[in-house]
Amino acid sequence: MADSIQQQLQQLVLLSDSVGTAGAGVGAGSVSTVEEAMEQLGPLIHSVYRTNKQKLFRQQVDLFAQRKDAEIMKLCGNYHQEFVQSVAQLLKVRQNTSELQEKVVGLNAELQLSGKSLYEKKAELLSLRREHANIQDAVDAVRGCLDVVRMVAGFDEQVVGKQYYSAIKTLGVLKDQNLPLVRRFAFGRMLESSIPHMETKLQAAALRDMKDWLFGLKKTTRDI
Repeated sequence: MADSIQQQLQQLVLLSDSVGTAGAGVGAGSVSTVEEAMEQLGPLIHSVYRTNKQKLFRQQVDLFAQRKDAEIMKLCGNYHQEFVQSVAQLLKVRQNTSELQEKVVGLNAELQLSGKSLYEKKAELLSLRREHANIQDAVDAVRGCLDVVRMVAGFDEQVVGKQYYSAIKTLGVLKDQNLPLVRRFAFGRMLESSIPHMETKLQAAALRDMKDWLFGLKKTTRDI
């Protein structure tokens, strides 16, 4: 009898589940399911009262409820375990995310330091290049000035040595090629202003030498 009651109660639970599922929509199917459940419940209660098994029926109902409670607790326990595992995984992901974020922050700091160091090195390199360019300009200027000084000294030697044609060529090269390179310096401008004096000096020396030669020629002719 107890087994029969348990089976009928189980069928009623299945019917009630189908009622709950069918209750989502309105129609003849849900009504017929409810009617079927009521038809199953009526004979069961009638049989219990007819056989005077009310106490057994209550015991079986309590036992059935306990079984269902146990099933529900087991199901909730399974879901709870899955929930705990999901939370544990989420916390682990969060921890990994935090560690990854710390690594990203560290790499960013290292990158900032590297970028700053690179910027300083680049600025230092540009400064050295400017200094090298300035030094090269100064060396070129000194070389140009030395060439001018040598040409002026050579001009004086040529005048003293009465090499007037060579002195004229030296003076021409000095005016056309060398002086434009040093004109931006005070030395070059001062030397450029002395060019007319050098020309006058060359002309005077040539005329004096010519006069001396003519005077000597005249004296030699008179002697002859």
